[in-house]
Parts: sequence; structure tokens; C-alpha cells
Amino acid sequence: MIDDGLELISPELSRRFKRASNLQLRVCALAACRFALDQTGLENPVINEGLRKFQNLKPPKTIVTLYPLPASPC
Repeated sequence: MIDDGLELISPELSRRFKRASNLQLRVCALAACRFALDQTGLENPVINEGLRKFQNLKPPKTIVTLYPLPASPC
């Protein structure tokens, strides 16, 4: 069963994205945003500041979950 569009185009790339860390995904997202801005020629101080903040985000110290985690077997 295909659960994402990327899997249709490149199953291997889709698997790599699913295994990627949050930091790797952030780097990819930032590169995609910069590429899109370069292609459109869009210049906006608000967008530039948002990308700067996104690039400098620190990972959270704790993880918040919306669903309870299963009990540890240990």
C-alpha cells in the first residue's frame, strides 16, 4: 500500500525520509524553502527572519506526546 506521494516517485527516497532524524528533516525543509524562494525571486524581511529563526531552533529538551506511551516491559 502506498501511503505517500513520494513513494510513488521514489520508494527508496521515501524510506530514507521516514528513517531520517528530526535534524535531518529540518535541514531538508530549510533547503526546500530556500530553493523555492530562490526560484521565485521573492524577497521579504518577514520570510527571511522566519527562516533564520527556523534554522537556529534548538531541539526541545522534552518530548510532548498526545497519546500515552505503552508501559515499558523492563
